[in-house]
Amino acid sequence: MKLQSVLISLAVIALLVVIFYPWKEQEYHAHADFRVVVNGERLDFGQEKYMTEGSFLLSKYVHLHDNDGDVIHVHNNEVALGDFFASLKFKLNKTCLITDMNLTYCTGDGKALQMFVNGKETPAFHTYEPHDLDRILIIYGNGSDIEKEINLVTDKACIQSGTCPERGAAYNESLSCGPGSFCVG
Repeated sequence: MKLQSVLISLAVIALLVVIFYPWKEQEYHAHADFRVVVNGERLDFGQEKYMTEGSFLLSKYVHLHDNDGDVIHVHNNEVALGDFFASLKFKLNKTCLITDMNLTYCTGDGKALQMFVNGKETPAFHTYEPHDLDRILIIYGNGSDIEKEINLVTDKACIQSGTCPERGAAYNESLSCGPGSFCVG
């Protein structure tokens, strides 16, 4: 009888540890502003084909929605920019950007592919894991207008993250739920 009580107590303790484990995976939700410029022209990611809406799911871990092509929504802290671009049918590495239309932009012949996060150049490209409120610029060209393009990266992610409520309310990301689908916010 005493052994049974001890076993029941241990089972209850184990169950409580599983339920309230302090390192239990928490929902990750970050927003990052981004801009991609090729030969001085900004690529338009506000097109419907790049949006995750309702039952149209490009990736549940990283996506765009609500016709906002400036803010990446990240739902897993191990997602990298390469994953995001792959979900849009792009390819990105440290030397090349290949679009969903198979247009290829690679470093060489006086042009370079560069990436800046929060104004600082980084070689991470496809391995970079976006953080909340990052401002990311990917630029291909002859190196002119970099400072201008860095300044043109929006700072709208703070609205979705709720860190600048004076600029407006975040849109209801749960509206991205459609019949027979799950919320992708």
